[in-house]
Amino acid sequence: MLPLAELKELSSKQTGVSTVDKAVSYLALLDAVLLDQELQRALKAFGRLDFIDGFVFPFVSGVKLAIAEGRLGQVHLSFAQARLRDLLALVDASGKRSENAPNVVIGSPAGFEHEPGQLGSAIHATSAGWRPVRFSPGTPAEELAFAAVSMKAKAVVYCILLTAKAAGTMVQAVAEAILVRRLTPAFIPVFFGGRIDRESSQTLSDAGLEYVGSMNSLRTRLGELLT
Repeated sequence: MLPLAELKELSSKQTGVSTVDKAVSYLALLDAVLLDQELQRALKAFGRLDFIDGFVFPFVSGVKLAIAEGRLGQVHLSFAQARLRDLLALVDASGKRSENAPNVVIGSPAGFEHEPGQLGSAIHATSAGWRPVRFSPGTPAEELAFAAVSMKAKAVVYCILLTAKAAGTMVQAVAEAILVRRLTPAFIPVFFGGRIDRESSQTLSDAGLEYVGSMNSLRTRLGELLT
């Protein structure tokens, strides 16, 4: 749904175009070894906290740009997402969690490219002193709210990423997010983030959800809740 100009801007934002281009070129070969090596280099260069905003999101945008220009296909995007998921899962698992850390429930609607957002949220939540609990995408709002209450969670994070899905899908995702807010006790903040159109973002904010524009912003807000 994004124009090529915006995809180009996103793919070069915060990281050198050459860095993204190199990873995309290895992806084009469907070479897991070379791609994994490049992802590891990017992780080392950015660090575990800046890796998501600084490299992962621009890289995925670069892949989508290449698909839009006819240089790559959907199989390349699927392959990239699988490699990123595996790497981010390892980064998430390596985080040190305190036994007494409060729970933060992390969910997302069905039909959206949410895994980097969920895993990134978990990584940053751990860094802020929380215990992230991720749920499968598409877990109904009622179930997420029930989990938040049952687990005595102190916050909820709902990840939404704008994709080339039908408009009705975004409407449903927004409705689910609002339902999470309505069914979760008012003293538990519900955060949302991702690439969301301005109108949907405003609708969610008006419904009482709090927008976080980056992983660093999420970590800051979660940290503030513990002070």
